[in-house]
Amino acid sequence: MKKTWILISILITTASLALGALLTLLIEQGFFFAGWMATSFLLGISFAILYLLHKKAGSARLLGWMIVAAFFLRLGLGVGLMKALPVVGYDTNQQKAGYVFFDAFRRDTQAVNIARSDKPIYSVFTKQYATDQYGGYLGLSILTYRELSGGEHRPHLMLILSALVAAAGVPFLWMLLSRLGKERWRKFAGWWYVLYPQAVLLGASQMREPYLITFVTIVFWAALEWQHSGFKNSWGWMLTGVAGMLLFSPGFAVLSLVIISVWVWLDRSSRKIQWWVIPVVSAVVILGLFALSYGLARQSHFVKDSPLEVIFNWLRNAAAWDLSLTQGASGQLEYQLKALPEWAKLPFIVIYGVLQPVLPATLMDTAAWIWRFLSSWLAGGWYLMLPLLIYGTLAAFNEKDNATQKKMLWLAAVIWFWIILCSVRAGGDQWDNPRYRTIILVFLAIFAAWAWHRAKEHGFIWLKRIVLVEGIFLVFFLQWYAARYYRIFLKLPFYWMVAAILFFSTLVIVGGMILDKKRAKRLK
Repeated sequence: MKKTWILISILITTASLALGALLTLLIEQGFFFAGWMATSFLLGISFAILYLLHKKAGSARLLGWMIVAAFFLRLGLGVGLMKALPVVGYDTNQQKAGYVFFDAFRRDTQAVNIARSDKPIYSVFTKQYATDQYGGYLGLSILTYRELSGGEHRPHLMLILSALVAAAGVPFLWMLLSRLGKERWRKFAGWWYVLYPQAVLLGASQMREPYLITFVTIVFWAALEWQHSGFKNSWGWMLTGVAGMLLFSPGFAVLSLVIISVWVWLDRSSRKIQWWVIPVVSAVVILGLFALSYGLARQSHFVKDSPLEVIFNWLRNAAAWDLSLTQGASGQLEYQLKALPEWAKLPFIVIYGVLQPVLPATLMDTAAWIWRFLSSWLAGGWYLMLPLLIYGTLAAFNEKDNATQKKMLWLAAVIWFWIILCSVRAGGDQWDNPRYRTIILVFLAIFAAWAWHRAKEHGFIWLKRIVLVEGIFLVFFLQWYAARYYRIFLKLPFYWMVAAILFFSTLVIVGGMILDKKRAKRLK
């Protein structure tokens, strides 16, 4: 046993120093040795943590490959984009610095400036900083640059942390599926969690979403672990996950605790819920609401309002502002909205947001090739997910097992509520809306895995039909965008095209129902 630990330590140290040297040579412009040591140290910590989590989850080989893929895919993409964007991106300060997201560029820049000053880290929680309304991720960035990097700007350190945290969620998903008794879902849900394009890009950036994805996965697993094995085996992880969510996004902490609490209540047959759980969860929810309202009030004029008033007023104003931005961002969209009555504009924007990134638009876009590739890749992932979400929602109503039906209907309700909320909040934006949506990746992966296996049990009949309907939508819109951008073919009037899509989609659905009835009669 001792020899094994020595060998593992040597392997981790060697791999960390080698990869640290490679990353430093690629990115560091000066102070090679200091950069090499900082990078290698953080890589060594990352490898050690992931190794221990792999052992905790059972040391399965498939899980090991998933963890390795999650970490190196994100780190490799992050470093690759950092090197590529200054060369093939647009001539902006953000892209010349190698950042995909403008929020990451602003926050990282501010973090370095504060790290070089004598301001204490806790000041980010007491003062208004436009780059991070809650302070958690900004505080972590300052800590990393000040204590590990000596005030030097080494953005790849934050990329290593993002890749680490994203990969750390995989073993918790693995253990979560074990607690659900769904080991057969591991392969599908695990790889979806690892490879979902939007999650990969966020994990390859200096963004807070990878942290939130992993924190909610930890809390979900810890809740089920408590349910099956008792509180002493999970309280530390539960505390870690909840504390992390409160620091990074109190609003999502509240939402995720409500989602998970309802799931536990629906599955309460496994273990009787003890009396103290309800006041503890309620206290955390209230704390989260106060933290959320405090963060929102710091950047608004709602300071004197009650916490709920702050949240509702901010959401209403943010939705109205994002709606106006969306209308102005696209001349074509603004033109279509003008033809609609006032009551129909918000539903139109919501549907438009649900479909974002619109795959035909990204394929036909005239943007720089790297951005067209990224947006098409992200859109492709979402359009693979959508048929499973639609099929799973419909299938949940026909689920024979009562307990499974309740939990899947709850997940479906949560997922669609969050998708629509993100669309309203981000006004159908192509970048913010999908990244907000990805925060619930653990619920999306579990629901998609259930939908896939249920479809498989029924011969994929209705899933294929839903995919065919999506294909009709894609073909029509691909031609429409090709005509718009490249003057290829005749450009159909927008609402004629929508009518044609609805017509052919109805043929597929109604035709499928007729075929099913005929098949049922033959079997009798």
